[in-house]
Amino acid sequence: MIRRPRYDYDLLVLGSGAAGSTAALVAARADKKVGLIEADTFGGETPNWGDIPVKTLLGVAQLYNRIQRGHQFGLDTSRVDFDYPAIQHWKNTVVERTGAGDNEHYYNQQGIDTFYGKGVLRDQHTVTIGDHEVTAGHILIATGAHVTQPAIAGIETIDWLTPRTALKLSRPPRSLLIIGATTTAIELAHFFATFGSTVSVAEQSSRILPTEDEEVSEAVSSLLQRDQPLSVLTQTTIRSLMRGPSGNVIVQYIRGGIERTMEVERVLVATKPEPTIDIGLDNAEVAYSPDDGIEVNQFFQTNVRHIYAAGHVLGNDVPTHTVLSEGRLTAHNILHPKSQMTLDYELVPRATFIYPEVASVGFNEDDCIKRDLKINKVLVPLGMIARSNTSDFREGFVKLISDKQGVLLGGTIVAPRASELIQEVTLAIKHDLTAEQLAELPHVFLTWSEAVRTAASKLSRK
Repeated sequence: MIRRPRYDYDLLVLGSGAAGSTAALVAARADKKVGLIEADTFGGETPNWGDIPVKTLLGVAQLYNRIQRGHQFGLDTSRVDFDYPAIQHWKNTVVERTGAGDNEHYYNQQGIDTFYGKGVLRDQHTVTIGDHEVTAGHILIATGAHVTQPAIAGIETIDWLTPRTALKLSRPPRSLLIIGATTTAIELAHFFATFGSTVSVAEQSSRILPTEDEEVSEAVSSLLQRDQPLSVLTQTTIRSLMRGPSGNVIVQYIRGGIERTMEVERVLVATKPEPTIDIGLDNAEVAYSPDDGIEVNQFFQTNVRHIYAAGHVLGNDVPTHTVLSEGRLTAHNILHPKSQMTLDYELVPRATFIYPEVASVGFNEDDCIKRDLKINKVLVPLGMIARSNTSDFREGFVKLISDKQGVLLGGTIVAPRASELIQEVTLAIKHDLTAEQLAELPHVFLTWSEAVRTAASKLSRK
């Protein structure tokens, strides 16, 4: 007699974003029966309204910005202009070419069964999607996170934007208030200011990009406000929002203990997203925090052994490449329970795609202070290398941190192409290289990477 499978699926994944789709594909290629549930758009945030469209638009902004500066090299840039609908068309073309945006059929081609709708845990092995019910031996929760309406008086009376809806605007707003100073907030501020919006960034804390070194916050804040119609309002609390007679939004806020008012066309909320956890976790007795998301161990395993979680549902505001790694490792740990793997988050680089770019990896100075580490550090301005002369660009720096034996612990770069330059620092930290060893490596003359070598050389002499 043929025995029926105990469950419908070996693995059932809730959420088709970076973590969920990666894990589903790994498991399917290992000949496991996989089901994938999506409540919104297949492919999730990254290809549809996240990194791919955002970085595409930022790439256009950087090109436009550089062309505008061409006059200093003898180029006539007086007639440079932009066509915003054409920019949007280019963004949509890029998203379409990935093949991953809203592409349920792609997963079906990989042997994955797909379900459109909200998946809710009925018990520890059962998930309902509307009237449909499926069971699985293992479940991965990768439902991501979402922007929520902040507790600001009157916000419900205006048509406020999220990073997702801001990408669909038919034109840049004449004036824009961005609430929050996360990486996404700063990137969108840079984009809209580049194309003519007068932008104000309001942040309750004392500086923007608070997870980076203080020198980064100071440099980025100074550069953005110097070169663009952009103001940074730190230590600012938004008290109320209301629609004015002209149709603009009247913003009441407090800064420095003084109540002030501004008027803007649109308001964009870009604070840290909240984990999407309204999926019946209590029914399956999965431990979670309303603010911090689902609780997992170092193997992405919840307190229920066969239920895992990865991505932004964990409450961490981490970049896409981190989420992809979490998805891959989660699939590995489900498939190979006797050889489970962990992710070293200190080796995952971070980047902010403005101009100049910001990138960092490993420990920053605050991390070292919290761990009571004895360190050496050095900060080298870009102006010390020849490329800054030929490109006529001197704003930025490379900062490296080592222990007292010279072993590299962390690095931060503010420079053109910083997101690519940071990779050699990442590799050096992974393999416990010293600053001296990094400095000994030849770097191509007249490249920005010479700033890394110069910083390493200076640090090695400490």
